[in-house]
Amino acid sequence: MKNYGFTLLQVFNLFLTEIANTKTIPVNLSYLKPNAETLRAMQEAENGDVDIISEANSGANIMEKSIKISEIMGMESVKTLKSNCN
Repeated sequence: MKNYGFTLLQVFNLFLTEIANTKTIPVNLSYLKPNAETLRAMQEAENGDVDIISEANSGANIMEKSIKISEIMGMESVKTLKSNCN
């Protein structure tokens, strides 16, 4: 800001004026571009070339995995949760 000769108050007023005039927030996020892997995955999804595994993320499946992990690690709190769920 100092390089441009503006105070913080002036910059803030310019920012608010730009918002009022354009009805948008003047922020350029063009540097946020997806990498090649993400672009490929997005293209596959748009083409319908993806397998959706609905069971993998179900609540019951997640609970089962949590209980198995707790049994391996000896975590009593999750074992208690298991007994309360049954």
